[in-house]
Amino acid sequence: MSNNIYYSLGLMSGSSLDGLDIVYCRIDSVSFDYEIIHAETIEYDLNFYSELKNAHTLSGREILELDIRTGFLYGNLCNDFINKYKISHIDFISSHGHTVFHEPIKGFSLQLGNGNQISKKTGIKTITNLRNKDITYGGQGAPIVPLADLLLFKEYMYCLNLGGISNISIKKNQTIFAYDLSICNQILNHYAQKLGKKYDENGTLSKLGTFCKELFDDLNNLNFCKKTGPKSLSNDFLFNVIEITTSYENKISSYDILNTCCHHIAFQIAKCIEFKNEKILITGGGTYNQYLIKCIELYNPIEIIIPSENTINYKESLAMSLIGLFKLLNKPNVFGSVTGATINTVNGEIYN
Repeated sequence: MSNNIYYSLGLMSGSSLDGLDIVYCRIDSVSFDYEIIHAETIEYDLNFYSELKNAHTLSGREILELDIRTGFLYGNLCNDFINKYKISHIDFISSHGHTVFHEPIKGFSLQLGNGNQISKKTGIKTITNLRNKDITYGGQGAPIVPLADLLLFKEYMYCLNLGGISNISIKKNQTIFAYDLSICNQILNHYAQKLGKKYDENGTLSKLGTFCKELFDDLNNLNFCKKTGPKSLSNDFLFNVIEITTSYENKISSYDILNTCCHHIAFQIAKCIEFKNEKILITGGGTYNQYLIKCIELYNPIEIIIPSENTINYKESLAMSLIGLFKLLNKPNVFGSVTGATINTVNGEIYN
């Protein structure tokens, strides 16, 4: 086996709260050739889902306890994954954790999933806390996936992720820029659940609605949407959006709100597409929302690339493995051009 080849588990728990994404992958640290060998999303049970969803309301003591339990759970889930796929060699685990607070202006970002617990349960070197070094140097600590966009998906000028929050990376003049754009699946899931569905499968519910120009304008006038990058969103931003959409609930239907939110998401994407003859790679759960994709096509005259299901679903987990690998190699894994930090930084803490 080449000394350049590393095998790892990348773990990602996104703001959509659909579960823990685990990827077993191979990455060449020189050529950046990679392979997703095994991948799976393990849904959280209802009790744990509720705990994570409401974690921002907990006391400091309760947060610490939940961090330990989350790490314990992640370790067990990794062991189950390893046994299921009969994996014999892993160099390290790199875990993003589940974001509860993201307050870079105040100097912190908190992700649950204690690295000591993961390492203890699995017996494997574990890397966590992938954002805070960047924040120390004045950065947003987000997005952090652009390292993968630059090295693993270098053929695309634009890489768009449609997760709980939408974000984009842009390669221009041999530099990569990236930032969060708007709320995405968080608000779509919220209104799908009001209509008795877990999420808006294929965008069927959004398609049934009618566009509301007044709501569209109010969403686009949110202060965050008027900022230029670097910028990043906390999960708490959802409550700012819900405050606006709730004020329309006695005027228009949940279908109409879903429809209009899709247009809002697409419009925010269009604002940053400068080169129309380039391609945009779209990943994340929102890629399956056919109505949202149609809205993106409506606002963006650019060639849309929908990759394989593994890439759609697990690109961020793959990126966590690459970020962890760069930590092991002591190479910068978060870029100041993306986050606004004064320097590129080596982020992560290693637990053996």
